[in-house]
Amino acid sequence: MTFGPEASREIDNAIKVLRGTIEIAITDFSNTISAHGAFDMSQLEAIQNMSAVH
Repeated sequence: MTFGPEASREIDNAIKVLRGTIEIAITDFSNTISAHGAFDMSQLEAIQNMSAVH
């Protein structure tokens, strides 16, 4: 199956948009983790401690 140049251009644009969206989502996710890093670590330790007790 072959696509014309117009379809190829549309596919390329769609991939670029998707890639940009994924990069933004990863950045937001990383920033959220960083902002709550200390909280998450203490929570993780508490969960590990509970697991060790049982």
